[in-house]
Amino acid sequence: MKKIWMVYLMFISISSYADVPSVKSQCIEQEPLASEKADPESAATIKPNQAPQLWTGNKQLDGNVESCAVKAEKILNSLGFTNITKSVYPAETYFYANFTDNRVGIHCTIINGRAFVYGSVAGSDTKNVESLRNNIFWKF
Repeated sequence: MKKIWMVYLMFISISSYADVPSVKSQCIEQEPLASEKADPESAATIKPNQAPQLWTGNKQLDGNVESCAVKAEKILNSLGFTNITKSVYPAETYFYANFTDNRVGIHCTIINGRAFVYGSVAGSDTKNVESLRNNIFWKF
C-alpha cells in the first residue's frame, strides 16, 4: 500500500507542476474559502505504522462545471470538511479539504458536453476512507 500511496503522490505532484507557466497563467482563482482558512494544527496526517488507504470515485452529471463545483462545495461543507481550498480554471474546478486524518480531492470538468466529477479520499482507516468516499458520491 505504501507503494500505491507514493505513486499517487508522485502523480499528483507531477500533474500539479506539469507545464507550470501555462497552468499558473490560466488559473482564475486559488485560495482557501473565507470560511475555511488553513489551520496547520488540523492538517491531515497519516498515523505511524499504518498504510494509507486511497479510495476513488467518479460520476457523470447533468449540468456544467459551475453547477458541479457548487454541489461539491456544499457537500464538503455539509459533511464537516475543513481547510477547503478551491482552484478554478477555465474548464475545470478543483477542491481539496481535510476531515480529521483524511484528505479529499474533487475535480469537476466537462467530458462529452456533460459535467464529470472525479474524487479521491486518502487516510489511515479503511472504513473511514470508504465511508467518506461513499457519502460524497451519494450526495452527487
